[in-house]
Amino acid sequence: MFGVGPLAATLPVNMIRSFCNADVPVLADLWGLHWSLVGPPPMVTVRMIEQAILSRTFFDPANLLIAFESGGPTGWVYFAIDPAD
Repeated sequence: MFGVGPLAATLPVNMIRSFCNADVPVLADLWGLHWSLVGPPPMVTVRMIEQAILSRTFFDPANLLIAFESGGPTGWVYFAIDPAD
């Protein structure tokens, strides 16, 4: 899981939960914030995330986790499981 901000790796995560449809704007915001730490963030919109990830046949919402610290979102991770394994 990636953190957001220079101290994110040292902060405790209070809660990790699975994805809800209402989280899509949070994903876009965290993506931009993450990349803004190394330069100009890429322009990623809610629609782009929906089209590029959420609408794909491989996407399983149970495999998208969102981390919260002090009540606010701090990161997310998506993991895929190979059905052949």
